[in-house]
Amino acid sequence: MKAWKKAAALVLALTLVLSLAACGGQSNQTTKASDPPITLTCAITMSEDSVYYKDLTTLQTELNKYTDSITLDIQAGGVLGGETEYIEGLEAGTIDVMIVSFSPLAATSKKCGLFEIPYLIDDYDHLQKVWDSEIGEEIRTDLDKVGIHALGVLDFGYRQTTNNVRPINTPADLKGIVLRVMQSPIQIASWETLGATPVTMAVTEVFSALQTGTIQGQENPVNAICSNGFHEVQKYLSMTNHLFAPVMIAISNTAWNKLTDNQKEAFTKAMSFVQPNSVNVCAEYTDSGLETIKAAGVQINEVDRASFEEAIKPLHDQLNQQYDGALDKIKGMK
Repeated sequence: MKAWKKAAALVLALTLVLSLAACGGQSNQTTKASDPPITLTCAITMSEDSVYYKDLTTLQTELNKYTDSITLDIQAGGVLGGETEYIEGLEAGTIDVMIVSFSPLAATSKKCGLFEIPYLIDDYDHLQKVWDSEIGEEIRTDLDKVGIHALGVLDFGYRQTTNNVRPINTPADLKGIVLRVMQSPIQIASWETLGATPVTMAVTEVFSALQTGTIQGQENPVNAICSNGFHEVQKYLSMTNHLFAPVMIAISNTAWNKLTDNQKEAFTKAMSFVQPNSVNVCAEYTDSGLETIKAAGVQINEVDRASFEEAIKPLHDQLNQQYDGALDKIKGMK
Protein backbone atom coordinates (compact mmCIF):
# COMPACT_ATOMS: atom_id res chain seq x y z
CA MET A 1 0.00 0.00 0.00
CA LYS A 2 2.85 2.33 0.95
CA ALA A 3 4.66 1.51 -2.27
CA TRP A 4 1.52 2.34 -4.25
CA LYS A 5 1.20 5.70 -2.50
CA LYS A 6 4.87 6.51 -3.20
CA ALA A 7 4.44 5.66 -6.87
CA ALA A 8 1.32 7.78 -7.11
CA ALA A 9 3.12 10.66 -5.45
CA LEU A 10 6.00 10.35 -7.89
CA VAL A 11 3.61 10.32 -10.86
CA LEU A 12 1.81 13.38 -9.50
CA ALA A 13 5.10 15.23 -8.92
CA LEU A 14 6.33 14.37 -12.40
CA THR A 15 3.05 15.54 -13.90
CA LEU A 16 3.35 18.86 -12.08
CA VAL A 17 6.96 19.34 -13.22
CA LEU A 18 6.05 18.63 -16.84
CA SER A 19 3.04 20.92 -16.63
CA LEU A 20 5.15 23.75 -15.22
CA ALA A 21 7.80 23.21 -17.87
CA ALA A 22 5.15 23.27 -20.56
CA CYS A 23 3.67 26.44 -19.15
CA GLY A 24 7.10 28.01 -18.99
CA GLY A 25 7.78 27.04 -22.58
CA GLN A 26 4.42 28.40 -23.68
CA SER A 27 5.14 31.60 -21.79
CA ASN A 28 8.41 32.15 -23.69
CA GLN A 29 6.78 31.35 -27.01
CA THR A 30 3.91 33.67 -26.23
CA THR A 31 6.34 36.52 -25.47
CA LYS A 32 7.91 36.19 -28.91
CA ALA A 33 4.63 35.58 -30.70
CA SER A 34 2.97 38.55 -29.01
CA ASP A 35 4.82 40.95 -31.31
CA PRO A 36 2.89 41.36 -34.57
CA PRO A 37 5.08 40.68 -37.62
CA ILE A 38 6.21 43.79 -39.46
CA THR A 39 8.25 44.27 -42.63
CA LEU A 40 10.23 47.49 -42.89
CA THR A 41 11.32 48.85 -46.27
CA CYS A 42 14.96 49.97 -46.07
CA ALA A 43 16.34 52.34 -48.72
CA ILE A 44 20.04 52.73 -49.56
CA THR A 45 21.84 54.24 -52.55
CA MET A 46 24.72 51.75 -52.32
CA SER A 47 24.72 48.30 -53.95
CA GLU A 48 24.36 44.93 -52.23
CA ASP A 49 28.16 44.75 -52.23
CA SER A 50 28.53 47.71 -49.91
CA VAL A 51 29.07 48.78 -46.31
CA TYR A 52 25.46 50.04 -46.13
CA TYR A 53 24.08 46.66 -47.11
CA LYS A 54 26.39 44.79 -44.74
CA ASP A 55 25.39 47.04 -41.82
CA LEU A 56 21.71 46.39 -42.51
CA THR A 57 22.16 42.61 -42.73
CA THR A 58 24.07 42.78 -39.44
CA LEU A 59 21.16 44.76 -37.97
CA GLN A 60 18.76 42.03 -39.13
CA THR A 61 20.91 39.35 -37.48
CA GLU A 62 21.00 41.30 -34.21
CA LEU A 63 17.25 41.98 -34.27
CA ASN A 64 16.62 38.25 -34.70
CA LYS A 65 18.30 37.66 -31.34
CA TYR A 66 15.52 39.55 -29.58
CA THR A 67 12.44 39.07 -31.77
CA ASP A 68 11.34 37.05 -34.79
CA SER A 69 8.77 39.66 -35.77
CA ILE A 70 10.86 42.26 -37.67
CA THR A 71 11.92 41.78 -41.28
CA LEU A 72 14.11 44.33 -43.07
CA ASP A 73 13.30 44.54 -46.79
CA ILE A 74 16.52 46.10 -48.14
CA GLN A 75 16.10 48.04 -51.39
CA ALA A 76 19.66 48.66 -52.59
CA GLY A 77 21.27 50.53 -55.45
CA GLY A 78 19.04 53.59 -55.33
CA VAL A 79 15.98 51.82 -56.74
CA LEU A 80 13.81 53.99 -54.48
CA GLY A 81 15.55 57.19 -55.52
CA GLY A 82 18.32 59.26 -54.02
CA GLU A 83 18.95 60.43 -50.48
CA THR A 84 16.64 63.43 -50.80
CA GLU A 85 13.80 61.09 -51.79
CA TYR A 86 14.61 58.84 -48.82
CA ILE A 87 14.34 61.75 -46.40
CA GLU A 88 11.04 62.81 -47.96
CA GLY A 89 9.87 59.19 -47.81
CA LEU A 90 10.60 58.92 -44.09
CA GLU A 91 8.87 62.22 -43.42
CA ALA A 92 5.81 60.99 -45.33
CA GLY A 93 5.99 57.47 -43.90
CA THR A 94 6.32 55.82 -47.34
CA ILE A 95 9.84 54.56 -46.59
CA ASP A 96 10.54 52.96 -43.21
CA VAL A 97 14.33 52.87 -42.76
CA MET A 98 17.19 54.67 -44.51
CA ILE A 99 20.94 55.11 -44.35
CA VAL A 100 21.98 58.55 -45.59
CA SER A 101 24.87 60.98 -45.37
CA PHE A 102 24.48 64.09 -43.26
CA SER A 103 24.65 66.58 -46.13
CA PRO A 104 21.01 66.36 -47.28
CA LEU A 105 19.83 66.33 -43.66
CA ALA A 106 21.28 69.80 -43.08
CA ALA A 107 18.20 71.31 -44.70
CA THR A 108 16.17 69.86 -41.82
CA SER A 109 18.66 70.29 -38.99
CA LYS A 110 21.37 72.92 -39.44
CA LYS A 111 23.81 71.17 -37.09
CA CYS A 112 23.99 68.19 -39.51
CA GLY A 113 26.24 70.42 -41.58
CA LEU A 114 28.93 70.07 -38.91
CA PHE A 115 29.47 66.45 -39.97
CA GLU A 116 30.48 67.47 -43.50
CA ILE A 117 33.22 69.98 -42.70
CA PRO A 118 36.66 68.77 -43.89
CA TYR A 119 39.34 68.04 -41.31
CA LEU A 120 37.06 68.57 -38.30
CA ILE A 121 36.07 65.16 -36.89
CA ASP A 122 39.01 62.78 -36.49
CA ASP A 123 37.55 59.29 -36.16
CA TYR A 124 34.62 57.21 -34.95
CA ASP A 125 35.36 57.73 -31.24
CA HIS A 126 35.41 61.48 -31.80
CA LEU A 127 32.20 61.19 -33.80
CA GLN A 128 30.40 59.38 -30.98
CA LYS A 129 31.41 62.08 -28.50
CA VAL A 130 29.86 64.69 -30.77
CA TRP A 131 26.75 62.57 -31.40
CA ASP A 132 26.26 62.04 -27.66
CA SER A 133 26.66 65.75 -26.90
CA GLU A 134 24.08 68.54 -27.03
CA ILE A 135 24.89 68.84 -30.75
CA GLY A 136 23.59 65.34 -31.43
CA GLU A 137 20.62 65.89 -29.13
CA GLU A 138 19.62 69.01 -31.07
CA ILE A 139 19.83 67.10 -34.37
CA ARG A 140 17.70 64.24 -33.07
CA THR A 141 15.08 66.69 -31.80
CA ASP A 142 14.98 68.56 -35.12
CA LEU A 143 14.56 65.35 -37.11
CA ASP A 144 11.88 64.02 -34.80
CA LYS A 145 9.79 67.13 -35.49
CA VAL A 146 9.56 66.18 -39.18
CA GLY A 147 8.86 62.49 -38.61
CA ILE A 148 12.38 61.00 -38.56
CA HIS A 149 13.63 58.94 -35.61
CA ALA A 150 17.43 58.69 -35.62
CA LEU A 151 18.63 55.22 -34.62
CA GLY A 152 22.34 56.00 -34.66
CA VAL A 153 25.46 56.86 -36.64
CA LEU A 154 27.66 54.48 -38.61
CA ASP A 155 31.25 54.62 -39.83
CA PHE A 156 31.43 55.09 -43.59
CA GLY A 157 35.18 55.70 -43.76
CA TYR A 158 37.31 58.66 -44.81
CA ARG A 159 36.44 60.35 -48.06
CA GLN A 160 39.16 60.31 -50.73
CA THR A 161 39.54 62.09 -54.06
CA THR A 162 39.70 60.52 -57.54
CA ASN A 163 40.09 62.18 -60.93
CA ASN A 164 41.29 61.70 -64.50
CA VAL A 165 43.61 64.72 -64.74
CA ARG A 166 46.55 64.25 -62.34
CA PRO A 167 47.52 63.02 -58.87
CA ILE A 168 46.48 65.42 -56.10
CA ASN A 169 49.35 66.14 -53.70
CA THR A 170 48.45 69.64 -52.49
CA PRO A 171 45.38 71.88 -52.90
CA ALA A 172 47.13 73.58 -55.83
CA ASP A 173 46.72 70.35 -57.82
CA LEU A 174 42.93 70.68 -57.63
CA LYS A 175 42.91 73.87 -59.70
CA GLY A 176 40.59 73.54 -62.69
CA ILE A 177 39.41 70.00 -61.89
CA VAL A 178 35.63 69.60 -62.21
CA LEU A 179 34.73 67.54 -59.17
CA ARG A 180 31.39 66.05 -58.21
CA VAL A 181 30.51 66.83 -54.60
CA MET A 182 27.47 66.25 -52.39
CA GLN A 183 24.48 68.59 -52.64
CA SER A 184 25.52 70.95 -49.86
CA PRO A 185 26.55 74.60 -49.51
CA ILE A 186 29.31 73.52 -47.11
CA GLN A 187 30.68 70.97 -49.56
CA ILE A 188 30.64 73.48 -52.39
CA ALA A 189 32.38 76.10 -50.22
CA SER A 190 34.91 73.52 -49.01
CA TRP A 191 36.01 72.47 -52.47
CA GLU A 192 36.06 76.01 -53.79
CA THR A 193 38.29 76.90 -50.83
CA LEU A 194 40.58 73.98 -51.67
CA GLY A 195 40.77 75.04 -55.33
CA ALA A 196 38.54 72.61 -57.26
CA THR A 197 35.50 73.39 -59.43
CA PRO A 198 32.66 71.61 -57.58
CA VAL A 199 29.53 70.28 -59.29
CA THR A 200 26.64 68.68 -57.41
CA MET A 201 24.71 65.63 -58.60
CA ALA A 202 23.14 62.48 -57.17
CA VAL A 203 25.60 59.66 -56.58
CA THR A 204 23.56 57.44 -58.91
CA GLU A 205 24.50 59.76 -61.81
CA VAL A 206 28.22 59.98 -61.13
CA PHE A 207 29.47 56.89 -63.01
CA SER A 208 28.02 57.94 -66.35
CA ALA A 209 29.18 61.54 -65.81
CA LEU A 210 32.74 60.34 -65.22
CA GLN A 211 32.52 57.99 -68.18
CA THR A 212 31.39 60.72 -70.56
CA GLY A 213 33.74 63.37 -69.17
CA THR A 214 30.96 65.62 -67.91
CA ILE A 215 32.95 65.69 -64.67
CA GLN A 216 36.61 64.81 -64.15
CA GLY A 217 36.58 63.55 -60.59
CA GLN A 218 34.62 62.82 -57.45
CA GLU A 219 35.17 62.28 -53.74
CA ASN A 220 33.95 59.33 -51.70
CA PRO A 221 35.15 56.70 -49.23
CA VAL A 222 37.08 53.81 -50.78
CA ASN A 223 34.22 51.37 -50.17
CA ALA A 224 31.79 53.63 -52.04
CA ILE A 225 34.24 54.16 -54.89
CA CYS A 226 34.34 50.39 -55.39
CA SER A 227 30.66 49.60 -54.84
CA ASN A 228 29.77 52.24 -57.44
CA GLY A 229 32.49 51.16 -59.88
CA PHE A 230 34.09 54.61 -60.03
CA HIS A 231 37.57 53.05 -60.12
CA GLU A 232 36.69 51.66 -63.52
CA VAL A 233 36.49 55.16 -65.01
CA GLN A 234 39.17 57.01 -62.98
CA LYS A 235 42.97 57.15 -63.28
CA TYR A 236 44.07 58.61 -59.95
CA LEU A 237 43.13 58.07 -56.31
CA SER A 238 44.58 60.58 -53.86
CA MET A 239 44.30 59.71 -50.18
CA THR A 240 43.18 63.13 -49.03
CA ASN A 241 41.29 61.76 -45.98
CA HIS A 242 39.58 65.13 -46.10
CA LEU A 243 36.42 64.07 -44.29
CA PHE A 244 35.64 61.36 -41.78
CA ALA A 245 32.32 60.37 -43.28
CA PRO A 246 29.65 59.21 -40.84
CA VAL A 247 26.21 58.28 -42.07
CA MET A 248 22.92 58.15 -40.20
CA ILE A 249 20.56 55.23 -39.93
CA ALA A 250 17.01 56.30 -39.17
CA ILE A 251 13.46 55.00 -39.08
CA SER A 252 10.30 56.94 -39.82
CA ASN A 253 8.20 57.97 -36.83
CA THR A 254 5.28 56.30 -38.62
CA ALA A 255 7.06 52.93 -38.55
CA TRP A 256 8.56 53.49 -35.09
CA ASN A 257 5.15 54.17 -33.59
CA LYS A 258 3.83 50.90 -35.03
CA LEU A 259 6.42 48.90 -33.08
CA THR A 260 5.66 47.35 -29.72
CA ASP A 261 7.81 48.25 -26.72
CA ASN A 262 9.57 44.91 -27.11
CA GLN A 263 10.35 45.61 -30.78
CA LYS A 264 11.66 49.08 -29.95
CA GLU A 265 13.88 47.57 -27.28
CA ALA A 266 15.12 45.03 -29.84
CA PHE A 267 16.17 47.91 -32.10
CA THR A 268 17.95 49.66 -29.24
CA LYS A 269 19.86 46.51 -28.27
CA ALA A 270 20.67 45.67 -31.89
CA MET A 271 21.99 49.16 -32.62
CA SER A 272 24.26 49.01 -29.57
CA PHE A 273 26.15 46.32 -31.50
CA VAL A 274 25.71 47.58 -35.06
CA GLN A 275 27.10 51.07 -34.42
CA PRO A 276 30.57 50.15 -33.07
CA ASN A 277 30.73 47.11 -35.37
CA SER A 278 30.38 49.44 -38.37
CA VAL A 279 34.02 50.44 -37.76
CA ASN A 280 35.12 46.84 -38.37
CA VAL A 281 32.86 46.50 -41.42
CA CYS A 282 34.20 49.72 -42.91
CA ALA A 283 37.84 48.76 -42.30
CA GLU A 284 37.27 45.40 -44.01
CA TYR A 285 35.67 46.97 -47.06
CA THR A 286 38.31 49.70 -47.25
CA ASP A 287 41.18 47.20 -47.26
CA SER A 288 39.58 45.01 -49.91
CA GLY A 289 38.55 48.10 -51.88
CA LEU A 290 42.09 49.42 -52.07
CA GLU A 291 43.24 46.08 -53.45
CA THR A 292 40.48 46.18 -56.07
CA ILE A 293 41.42 49.74 -57.06
CA LYS A 294 45.10 48.85 -57.37
CA ALA A 295 44.25 45.80 -59.48
CA ALA A 296 42.28 48.07 -61.83
CA GLY A 297 45.45 50.04 -62.54
CA VAL A 298 44.45 53.21 -60.68
CA GLN A 299 47.46 55.20 -59.45
CA ILE A 300 47.26 55.78 -55.68
CA ASN A 301 49.16 58.48 -53.82
CA GLU A 302 49.38 60.00 -50.34
CA VAL A 303 48.99 63.75 -49.99
CA ASP A 304 50.56 66.60 -48.05
CA ARG A 305 47.84 66.65 -45.38
CA ALA A 306 49.27 69.71 -43.62
CA SER A 307 48.78 71.81 -46.75
CA PHE A 308 45.10 70.80 -46.93
CA GLU A 309 44.50 71.54 -43.25
CA GLU A 310 46.14 74.94 -43.66
CA ALA A 311 44.07 75.73 -46.77
CA ILE A 312 40.77 74.91 -45.03
CA LYS A 313 41.41 77.10 -41.94
CA PRO A 314 39.70 80.24 -43.31
CA LEU A 315 36.52 78.23 -43.91
CA HIS A 316 36.74 76.75 -40.40
CA ASP A 317 36.91 80.26 -38.95
CA GLN A 318 33.95 81.40 -41.03
CA LEU A 319 31.80 78.36 -40.18
CA ASN A 320 32.70 78.56 -36.50
CA GLN A 321 31.01 81.97 -36.41
CA GLN A 322 27.98 80.69 -38.33
CA TYR A 323 27.62 77.78 -35.91
CA ASP A 324 28.10 79.92 -32.78
CA GLY A 325 31.42 78.36 -31.80
CA ALA A 326 30.37 74.74 -32.43
CA LEU A 327 33.58 73.94 -34.32
CA ASP A 328 35.61 74.94 -31.28
CA LYS A 329 33.40 72.71 -29.12
CA ILE A 330 33.92 69.75 -31.47
CA LYS A 331 37.68 70.28 -31.56
CA GLY A 332 37.62 70.36 -27.76
CA MET A 333 36.06 66.88 -27.67
CA LYS A 334 39.08 65.21 -29.26
